[in-house]
Amino acid sequence: MTVTMILIPLLSFSAEKLPDSNRVLTLKEVLADPDKYDGKRITIDGYYLEGHETSILASAPFDGATLVQGPLVWVSWSINVPADMYFMLKKMPGVGRDNFTGRVKAEGIFRKTKGGGHLGEYKYGFWVSAISVYDKKRDKFIPVR
Repeated sequence: MTVTMILIPLLSFSAEKLPDSNRVLTLKEVLADPDKYDGKRITIDGYYLEGHETSILASAPFDGATLVQGPLVWVSWSINVPADMYFMLKKMPGVGRDNFTGRVKAEGIFRKTKGGGHLGEYKYGFWVSAISVYDKKRDKFIPVR
């Protein structure tokens, strides 16, 4: 009984929004103070890269010629990955036929992790619940469903 009473507040706190939760943060802002955002629902403006054994957010775009510079955040999905996202990202300047990259605005829960992601090499995780892809031609983010 006591354990249940302790766990319920902890579980509800894990997805708590920050007072300024409508603000879109850059990945650099989040990683400058990861303790502040750990367990919080936030929105991040960053660059998504998906490829072979890779699903990450970075603070700078991937140009296909150089490695993505860290620190990086492993992306997990709390929703089914929208097929439209792949279609939209494939239209962007890409990094190969099996890789997708582009600027995104993603909402989800940020977590500090101990060895998360592929081969346990990521210190941070982001559980995405909604995502928008930046459309350069229209100069705006397009929600993906």
